[in-house]
Amino acid sequence: MINPPSAKIPLSDKQRKHIASIKAEDFFQFAPEDACFACGCSEFKTLAEYDRYGFPLDYVSCVSCGFLFANPYYTEGCLAEFYSKHYAQIYGRAGSEKLVFEGGYINAVETILPLIRKYIPKTGAVMDFGCGYGGSLVAFPKEWIQVGYDYDDIQLEYGRQFGIDLRNIEKFDGSFEKFDVIMLIQVLEHVKDPIALLKKLQSRLNDNGVLYIEVPGFASVIERGIDPRLAFKNAHRHFFCLDSLSKVGAQAGLQLLAGNERVSAVFRKASNEPSLKAGTLQKTMSAFEWLDRLDNVATSNYRNQEPLLCRLVSKLRRRSKLQKLRRMLASRRVEVESVAKRS
Repeated sequence: MINPPSAKIPLSDKQRKHIASIKAEDFFQFAPEDACFACGCSEFKTLAEYDRYGFPLDYVSCVSCGFLFANPYYTEGCLAEFYSKHYAQIYGRAGSEKLVFEGGYINAVETILPLIRKYIPKTGAVMDFGCGYGGSLVAFPKEWIQVGYDYDDIQLEYGRQFGIDLRNIEKFDGSFEKFDVIMLIQVLEHVKDPIALLKKLQSRLNDNGVLYIEVPGFASVIERGIDPRLAFKNAHRHFFCLDSLSKVGAQAGLQLLAGNERVSAVFRKASNEPSLKAGTLQKTMSAFEWLDRLDNVATSNYRNQEPLLCRLVSKLRRRSKLQKLRRMLASRRVEVESVAKRS
């Protein structure tokens, strides 16, 4: 089993104080899962007992299929309070609306659109489930119908000022719209039953529609020179590699079209639903074998070795994209204000 990371995590003073206050409060309440959601097996191997911040949390692997998840995990009531009061403070999201919005746009331009472009029409309807502020949606051409769903009305209001159709997620089940593209960005690792959510989204795809899924890829962390212990975040209850995501998607009636180990993946509807079998998570499990060797190694020894010139070129390209985004948002805001005045 793995001890809490001895390596230092870059945190602000506010983050450190908030984390310390939660630990002192003994805030978290737990509820065990009797069986693996992916295969139904009830036997697990404990791999770690703490997350990256030192919060006690058991990370286990199913002995049958190898799927990795946190168990026991937090109760629903505890989770609701955690996300409303603590998540933004711990993960550095508080007061960063513009930064997160622009980050969503850049991610869509640099990662999502290049991966899905060959599978989608020139115009259509796109939906982002768990959209946050809606930044990923504005990367699509204005001719596209753009719809987003999320829980936080404050985040939704931020995106609405630019004319984006953002809705509270409670309205999702009452709508029967179909989409050419559905995006699920950094969401699946948080939910209790990933297969149930994927089935729901699969039913909302047009016949030739695609579902884009993005989750943290545990198997890629060593390849990218990152201390794998830092992948343990208490907000994440499931951990995926591309292979395990493909198998879970298949159980929801989805077929993998393209993807990578970071993990960014594109799916479409499929008729067959194979089960998750033993041995499918070899990359994830091999990454865990590294954990024992890395237990006393500082994070500073596992930095991304990307050349300086490449980082500078990337930064300049990103600056140009952000300037384009800001001009577009200013124009959209003027249009929204003009419509409001006429009405």
